[in-house]
Amino acid sequence: MSNVRPPVSVPAVLNSFSETWSQRLVASVNGEYEMKVAKLEGAFVFHAHHETDEVFYVLSGVLRIELKDVDRDEVVLHKGDVFVVPKGIQHRPVVDEGVAEVLIIEKAGVVNTGDAVGAEHLIKGTTEARAT
Repeated sequence: MSNVRPPVSVPAVLNSFSETWSQRLVASVNGEYEMKVAKLEGAFVFHAHHETDEVFYVLSGVLRIELKDVDRDEVVLHKGDVFVVPKGIQHRPVVDEGVAEVLIIEKAGVVNTGDAVGAEHLIKGTTEARAT
């Protein structure tokens, strides 16, 4: 019996939904890290992940990540750019125009709102997008 999954087409996954801020799991690494894709629009909530870094890789559009209590206020990412938000850093993803498509890499089980208080309504969970 094989535990090798078939390849996942990231463009096909992105084309399969239109909901923003809703992550789709496309791969996992050693059961410890997850690769997710999402469509982002507008501004999310400021939050931090105290136990893990979070990686953003922009597939399309422009993503601005606002940062608190560090030496820069924000980073702006274009298609092909990658940025690591270090653990514990308050951040807020923002898309000022249109929709940005991103690949996110983070520790398995991380909640998208991190430590944000009163943001329970933004927790959408992650939908499995891998074939079995």
